[in-house]
Amino acid sequence: MWACGQLAGRVGKKNLLIGLYLVRALSLAFLAVSTEVWHLYAFALIYGVSSMPIIPLKTGLIGDLFGANAMGSILGTAWFLHQILAAIAVYLGGYLRVETGSYSAAFWSAAILLLIGAVSTILVRNSGGPVPLKPNPARG
Repeated sequence: MWACGQLAGRVGKKNLLIGLYLVRALSLAFLAVSTEVWHLYAFALIYGVSSMPIIPLKTGLIGDLFGANAMGSILGTAWFLHQILAAIAVYLGGYLRVETGSYSAAFWSAAILLLIGAVSTILVRNSGGPVPLKPNPARG
């Protein structure tokens, strides 16, 4: 996460986020065609290292685009939906395993969703920088 924070200042949060989505998608595609146990270890390392930095990058990008006042509602809604959809995905992954005898379809599906996330992030318009915090008139 620290290294990504350093890189974000150089290449931008949006670009780094797109790159991490692509790394995760490629690692899932690699796992879908894997046949050896060491492939699982390689996947776990690459996917794990590329997953955690996404949280502060998304948070920072949302703050830059919508301002600090909107972050709570946007992030709260996003993470709530993320948890519900993640629970559904776990069920569907198990269902696909039972129906096909393999997790490959689940891994390919997740890779495709990450590619959609990367394309969606590409379409986000860059803002001119962080939106300043607006004073709350209720606080006086």
